[in-house]
Amino acid sequence: MDVTLRENIEYDGLLNYDQGLEYLKYVVDHFTNEDFQYIELGYVDTTWYSHPQYDTHYLEEAFRIVDGKFKLSAIIHPDRVNMKEWDKDLISQLSVVRIVNQDDAIPECAHDEVAYLHELGVKASVNIAYVMRKPLSTVSAMYDTALSFDPDIVYCADSSGSAMPNQILDIVNLLKSKRRNNKIGMHLHDHTSFAMANAVLVYHEKVDYTDFSVTGDGKGGGNLKTELFLPRKKILDEAPLTEDMFYTILDYIQFYEKLIGRETDVNIKNYLNSLGGIFRFKSALMEKIEKESKGDHKEFIRRVLENARADGKMTYSNGERALR
Repeated sequence: MDVTLRENIEYDGLLNYDQGLEYLKYVVDHFTNEDFQYIELGYVDTTWYSHPQYDTHYLEEAFRIVDGKFKLSAIIHPDRVNMKEWDKDLISQLSVVRIVNQDDAIPECAHDEVAYLHELGVKASVNIAYVMRKPLSTVSAMYDTALSFDPDIVYCADSSGSAMPNQILDIVNLLKSKRRNNKIGMHLHDHTSFAMANAVLVYHEKVDYTDFSVTGDGKGGGNLKTELFLPRKKILDEAPLTEDMFYTILDYIQFYEKLIGRETDVNIKNYLNSLGGIFRFKSALMEKIEKESKGDHKEFIRRVLENARADGKMTYSNGERALR
């Protein structure tokens, strides 16, 4: 699930609603639901620190732009929404609404919100935030409460970005051991740079959903980076890696950086350098490719893939299979 809009309209304030719609148009034009299925639009709380986040014009335009090409989600805090203020016809166009819970117990009002969403034909997800600040027994008790509300999905979020893979595995095993008909998801922050490792783990553990944002933008230390996760997911799925895919992601980062007015190429450099990690290149080879590319990013990508094919590293053998 792409959470770039939710993170950057509400939390970081890098985008306003008009820019959010521009972002949506770009994603619809350049990606498909084979890349990712869901885009989260943001909060539909009717109050947020005394000012509203439920914007009907934004939602109407978002539905028009996406036109069914992706599933759309939104998120609420259970104690900051008056569902009677919602336009039911509008909210019913969402595929899922996620109810985020930051405390050590899930309030009873979340039960009513799950039921109301089901009345509208919308899937409901109960999200347990800051799981690494809670004893596993507390997470387990909250999961029991969530399941009693009959949600479609239960998410756990490493909101502090502090989890190591073994700790994520404990959470995932808990979610799997008690699941009923619900699907499960993990939201991974990157404060300690473990989001990618944790994402590969939850993929292998067959967790149904995980979240990411372009350049990892989001609150705190940021999220799992879209530009790093999508190629890795292709590898894990043993799907083709092509120049066009890497070019598309490069253009995506450049579009986003321009949209938010960020005058730095650090995310581009990090993305290009990540290709050396994907194909296990020595640093000397990466330096040679960089020199020969003469600052042309797409030429850099072309030369990386050319060398990967020559070295036989496009065949998903050895290193990739060792991840399984």
